[in-house]
Amino acid sequence: MESMLKEKLKKKQKQEKQQTKHTIKELQITRKLSTMKQQQEKQQTKNNDAAIAENKAAIKKYDTAIDTNKKAIADEVKRSTEVDARHDAAIAANKAGIEANASAIKHLDSKLNKTTAMMTAMNNVDFQDVNAGEVAIGAGVGHFVGSQAVAVGVAYGVNDDLKVHAKLSGVAGDAHYNAIGGGVTYKFRTR
Repeated sequence: MESMLKEKLKKKQKQEKQQTKHTIKELQITRKLSTMKQQQEKQQTKNNDAAIAENKAAIKKYDTAIDTNKKAIADEVKRSTEVDARHDAAIAANKAGIEANASAIKHLDSKLNKTTAMMTAMNNVDFQDVNAGEVAIGAGVGHFVGSQAVAVGVAYGVNDDLKVHAKLSGVAGDAHYNAIGGGVTYKFRTR
């Protein structure tokens, strides 16, 4: 029995030895795997750190570009605002000038209408048939585009060939507009 016990003990020791070898081998494999995993993680960390550094540099570059663009935009807004202000002032000045011109043109139009009415009235004072020694007095009226004028005149026939005359006209209701004219007519025969 002792031999059986010895043999069982030997067998058990052999199994334990094999079990221990197997456990050691598993531990070695586990350690190796763990080391490989740590190396992979270290490499991944290194790669991540490099990518992060690259991203930080890119972000800094983009931030600088964004700041430059913000400044350029602000400068352009300021410049265009100043230009707009100058243009607005010039437009306002032009508008005032145009309004002044429109007023002046309207006033000139009114003056032209009154002047034409006065000349029409003067033209209607006719002294063609005044003979030597005769004095003629005449009056005429004129109308042009809403303006009315009156004219009076006097003529004297100095002799059969020489006649002098004067005429005065004015716009009805406006003492500022009047015209005066005079003339001499001399007749002679060519045959």
